[in-house]
Amino acid sequence: MYAPAQIPYAAYISGAMRQEFVTAGLSEQEDGIEIKGRLDFINFESFGTGKWIIAATFSAPGKDAVTIRHEIEFPVSFLASSACATVLNKLQPAMREFLFAAYSDEKFQELLH
Repeated sequence: MYAPAQIPYAAYISGAMRQEFVTAGLSEQEDGIEIKGRLDFINFESFGTGKWIIAATFSAPGKDAVTIRHEIEFPVSFLASSACATVLNKLQPAMREFLFAAYSDEKFQELLH
């Protein structure tokens, strides 16, 4: 499965996080910590209730790994074409919510220090 423009989901998430770290000035620290991430699971549902499910594990040298799992649900039409379009349109909000869940997690914040 791929995100829009045939970008692998792992690269899509990595790029979004990298951009946010750059914007926050966290990528320019000389004594910066390298955080690695692994996309464990991403999937969507478009029948009945729409849903994006995203799970990833993050790690930094000498620290315990942190797994973040987030789901976002939303209503979808019973028409297949409309349901699929809604799922695609909800990817970006789902990604924002997933990243917020990661950044808000105390264990993830410990990786940054």
